[in-house]
Order: sequence, then structure tokens, then C-alpha cells
Amino acid sequence: MNLNTSAQEALSINVQGVNKYFSTQAGQVPALQNIDLHIPAGQFVSIIGKSGSGKSTLINMLTGIDRPSSGNILVGSTDLHQMKEGQLSVWRGFNMGVVFQFFQLLPVLTLAENILLPMDLCGKIDPAEREKTACELLDLVGLKDFANKYPGEVSGGQQQSAAIARALANNPPIIMADEPTGNLDSASAEIVFGIFERLVSEGKTIVMVTHDANLAKRANRTVILSDGQLVDESIARAFADLPHPTLLQLTKAAQRVTFTPGQPIHTPDDNGPAVWVIVSGAAATTSSPSGWHAGEFVSSTQLHPREVLLAGPEEGAVALKINTAELPAIVAASPALQSMLTMPGRNHKAPALPLREAVSDKSSKPQRKRRFLWF
Repeated sequence: MNLNTSAQEALSINVQGVNKYFSTQAGQVPALQNIDLHIPAGQFVSIIGKSGSGKSTLINMLTGIDRPSSGNILVGSTDLHQMKEGQLSVWRGFNMGVVFQFFQLLPVLTLAENILLPMDLCGKIDPAEREKTACELLDLVGLKDFANKYPGEVSGGQQQSAAIARALANNPPIIMADEPTGNLDSASAEIVFGIFERLVSEGKTIVMVTHDANLAKRANRTVILSDGQLVDESIARAFADLPHPTLLQLTKAAQRVTFTPGQPIHTPDDNGPAVWVIVSGAAATTSSPSGWHAGEFVSSTQLHPREVLLAGPEEGAVALKINTAELPAIVAASPALQSMLTMPGRNHKAPALPLREAVSDKSSKPQRKRRFLWF
């Protein structure tokens, strides 16, 4: 079976200002807040976060299983939540396969019959081709010899592989997977992930919710949810070892700034400490001409007191400035962040000075460098 999506419409996913609230006796409880997310066609995206962070709620919004309280979700040019339930079911049958954590295979049907069911419901596949297609899909996921087995007669990993085959029954361009390896042992999880990697190589878009950080890293892109809010992806890359709540604090404190080629990003005259996270382009100083690039950060306290941090001479830079008023409190609450800002590493290419180092006196006479406490 040809699973290549090149002949199909390339469907990007755009989440625009999505909020989701649940009603409780205590009032409205936010599950998702101000979610903006773009997923290009053909990308493998993992969504991670602690329990209760909003991962499953988000994927339910993306599949149309649940509706947002406000905001829009566009798949291609289709606004999912402007459709009625019947229209959405038909659209989903053609364009999106869903893989659930608990398989959701019908126990009274064989594995082959479970795969045939969405074909029969959707009508996209020619009836004369359906059994052949089901066998090809079972072969794809390594279950060719288990076509006539019932779900209760195979392992959990085999059930999940069959569930993936079912999600592919109508050859949709998008696969949504909610904790697809959550109930599997490591060997079975590896098989399932290998199938996903193959599907992406053939042009599918896969969005996967997972609690497994190691598996998530193997996706093209990782999106972090914390307390129902998205962590900025550049901040997550720059401070990969920090806990999610700290990353969210940094995200909230950050201000996006665009710099033209050669424009100063930070000068000795700037007041207070700052941390700059490079989103695109580059930044450099005279003592560190190789500079900093996308996904790296530089702290002003690590620069030489008289150095100027400049945007790249050709591409300029887009950078996130961590709010200097809020930075001390974030650092004080996070020893790990303090360590990252004071110790040289792959993200700090300039000679590292002590974090509390002050700018030296600007008079012509040699002066002792003063120190000040800012957190």
C-alpha cells in the first residue's frame, strides 16, 4: 500500500488563541490558556508535560473530539469547530487517524476486521480493495500473521500496532496519537515509535502526546505544556535541563525583539542584567566572533564589562529578552538556572565572568570591579 501523501492535500495545523475551561463547583477551571501553535505538514511533533498539564485536552481539541471554549483550530483551510458533529466525523475519516492510549479495538472483531471497519464507515477505499489494503497495513506494522486473531489473543504492543494500522485505514495525511506507548513495555514502545518514524519519512504528519521524554526527543520537534500553557520552544531548547514550571516562568517574562544586521543587542550602558535567547539569526561579540545561534542563550553578566553584543552582520537576529525586573526572582527560585548562567557550556561561548560581576568604573584610571547582588 502506498502511504505517500504527496498526491494528497498538504494539511498544516494552526491553533489560534485557543482556551479551554471546565466548569466545576468552584467555578471555571482553565485547562488550556492562549494556545498558539503552527504545525507544518509532514512534521513529527511530540507534546510533553506533567500529568494535568493539558496534553490530552490539547490533542482532543486537535482531533475535534472536544471543542475549545474560545479560539480556532484550522487544518488546512478547514476550521474544525465550525463543523457539525456529522460533518466533522466525515472529514476526520478522510483526513485524520487517531491512536488512543488504550487501543480502543473492538474485542469481538479480529484485527483485520477492526481495520476494515473505518474503511466501511468512510467509503473512501474501493470495496474490492479493502481486504487487500487491510492485509497490507497489518504487514506494515508486523502483524501479517495475526490477521484473524482477536485483540485479547495478542500482546499490548501488538494491539497498539493494530490500532496504528486502523488509524491508517483510509490513508489520512495526519495521525494523532494520545500516549500511544503509555501502556507498553520499552521493546513494544520502540516498535510503535519506529512505525511512526517510517510514516513521517513517507510524508505523514504525526502529533504525539507522550510522557516519555526520551522518545519525545526523537521527534522533529517537541512542544512543552506546563499548567495549560505553552513553553516557548527557543527557551525550552536553550534551557533544556530546567523543570517545566521554570521554563514557563521564563516564557512569561520574555520579550521578543527583532534586530537588524549589526544592531547592538546589549551594551555596557544598558541598565541591569539580562538574558538573551536567540530565536533566529545570530549574535556575537569581539571576543566571541563565532557567537550564539538559534536555541542558545547569552547572559549579559557573562560578557566582558566593556563588550557590546551585536546582531549577526548578515542575518540580524530575533531574540527573546528575559525581563530584567523578573529575572532575579526566577533565578533565586531556581538553583539550576543560576548554575546555567554562571558556568560556561555549549550555550555560553564568551569567557564566563562571575554572575554577580558589576561593570567596572568608566574613568580612565584603573578601578577595582565592584560587585552587586541582583537576586
